[in-house]
This record gives sequence, structure tokens and C-alpha cells, in this order.
Amino acid sequence: MEEVLLINYTGSKGGGALYALEMTRAFINQNISCVAIVASHNESLEEWKQLPLKKLVIIDTYQSNKALLKKSIFWKKNRTYIKEQLSEYNVAAVFVPMITFWSNRINNLYPKAKKNLVLHDPTPHSGEFYYYIQNLFGQQKLIKKADTVIVLSSNFIPIVEKEYDKKGHVLYLPMGDYDYYDNDIEGQEEIVYGDHSVNFIFFGRISKYKGLGELGKAYEEVTQITNDVSLTVAGSGDFSNYEQMYAALPNITVVNRWIDNAEVKSFFKGKNLIAVLPYRDATQSGVIQVCKSFGIPIIASNTGGLKEQLKDYQTASVLVEPGDSNDLAGKMSEVLLDKDFRQMLYQNASEYVRSNNWENSAVEIKKNINLKEG
Repeated sequence: MEEVLLINYTGSKGGGALYALEMTRAFINQNISCVAIVASHNESLEEWKQLPLKKLVIIDTYQSNKALLKKSIFWKKNRTYIKEQLSEYNVAAVFVPMITFWSNRINNLYPKAKKNLVLHDPTPHSGEFYYYIQNLFGQQKLIKKADTVIVLSSNFIPIVEKEYDKKGHVLYLPMGDYDYYDNDIEGQEEIVYGDHSVNFIFFGRISKYKGLGELGKAYEEVTQITNDVSLTVAGSGDFSNYEQMYAALPNITVVNRWIDNAEVKSFFKGKNLIAVLPYRDATQSGVIQVCKSFGIPIIASNTGGLKEQLKDYQTASVLVEPGDSNDLAGKMSEVLLDKDFRQMLYQNASEYVRSNNWENSAVEIKKNINLKEG
């Protein structure tokens, strides 16, 4: 039977979905024979169907807690279907681009295969309950049984080695830049920004650790200096704790819903954009990769792996102390008021040469799994 690499990803949207797609493309470009298991509601399903995979197995997963519970109880149906669909292949290795609730169950179907998984967040974010729920579905076992754990920041190598007894089995591979977002998609809504000196944007899922409270306080200070500024907050999540604060601020736009991949470009096409990532704690951020792809300068918290993600973008970014609204206000004001400094950031961002790290990552993983070329 033909040896193949199984891509085990049953998530549906966001940075994880795009990471899975980009890495799979890179594997195929390295002449690795790939099969994949994806969710029927994956928002990039049409792109998956276009890939030259040996086999694409599409399964119904879950879109609610109730569905997760029900379909996990009746997992045998999916298990049988997967085994039947891949029966003509020798699954010699499995790649988990992002841990989902069923990652461990699928990995267990192929006990002899070499397991490689990407651990995006080695430590839970403050206020994140999702991490603990995943452990009920075997996340800890999944990581401990992996032959290689891949991290997106070298800072997390010692953490993973210690936490999961993985010394010598942790590999650092940085994310590449997302080409997908640069596509023009018919019918895409365009976001219109005001003609301000700076249009700040917070983009991504709204969560307690993202620092929206600090951002609101900082922006209020900035608007007391000048009104020649705006702030857009775009992303899904519970915004109720911040509604009153942001409603009182000038030149505010809040788009509190899930932003489909097809819409992302419309948020980053505007002029005079500066992205703000005021996270209280974070290991990495897919938003940084999006900003790099569009050449948008960044103000980010000096926390976790964000600084490392910005190493090759440091001349187009500014770091602030996490959780410090005064420092954030100072840096936002500096960017706004110092035209020469601001123009330098824009120039450096525009000159940033996008290096496609996806291929490099695929090459390194290929060495680990030692698969025959397809």
C-alpha cells in the first residue's frame, strides 16, 4: 500500500484552518503523498477540494456543544467511515496542524504512525475555559504521545519539554505569511475608513486576555490630544463588558461578529492603518501574520511569543508593556503625532519581503516523518 501523510484537522475556521491549508499545500509541494480528514463545515472546504490530495475524507463534526456531545457519543460511525475511506493507504505519519476535540480519537486510529502536532498555545490564556474542556477529550495524552511537538515560538521549547517530558522532541517552526487573504473575492464588502492621520484597528476574536479594556482607556487618552484618529474593533466574542466604554469614545467602529476569510482583506485595505494587539498574555497571534501579509505596522504587547513573531518585522512594529494602558496610550500617541516616525513604520512595512516559511516548515517535518516521496 502507498505510504501517506494524514492531515488530521477537524476545526472549521480562523487561523488554525488557514494554517492547516497552507501547511498541506507545502507538503504537497514537497512531493509528499497526503490524505486529509476535514470537517464538512470547514470554511475553506472548496480550497481543500481543489488540492491534489490522494484522498479527502469529509466528516460531519460539530458546531455546538450539544452536537459535540451527541456526535462524540456516537463516534463509532465516523471511526468506521474514516477507516473505510483510507483502507487502501498505509498511514505512516499523522500531522495535526491544530488540536481539536477529535484530534486524539483520529490519531488513535493509526497507533503505528509517527505523530507530529503543532501546539499553538502551550499554556492557557487567562480566562480561557476552552483549554480545560479540550483536556476532557485527551489533549494531554495527545501531546505526550506525539513523536514531535511543533511550536511557533522558540520561547516555548523549554516549556513544552518540561511540561510534557519532550526533551529533544520539540521543533520550532515559525508560521509563514498567509497568501489566501491577498486574493480578491467577488462580492467582498469593502470597509471604508475615515480620512484620519491614523486608523487603529483591533482585529480578531474578543476574549478577556486580549486587553480591550486597556485599549479603550488608551484610546480615550489619545482622543483627548487630537480627534484626527479612529479605532475599529472587529471580531466575534462577548463585547458586552466593553460596550459602555466604547460607546462614549469618538470615531469608533465595532464589528462584533465572526469575520469570514473572504472578508479579511476588506479590513486591511484601508489607508493609514495601524494594528493594535494589546494582549495581556499570548503565545502567538495569527493576526500578526495577516498584518505582515498586508504590510500593516503593528503596536503589540511585549508578551509571550509576540516579540519573536515580530523579529523580522521589528522595524515596522512597536512593543508596549502588557496590561499597561498608559504605556499603550503613549505609544499610540507617538505613532499618531510623530509623522516621520509613522512614515518610517509604513515604509519599513511596505519594504518587508514576504518570506514563505511554509515550504521550510514542510521540509523540516518531512525529515522527521521520513516518508517516501509521492
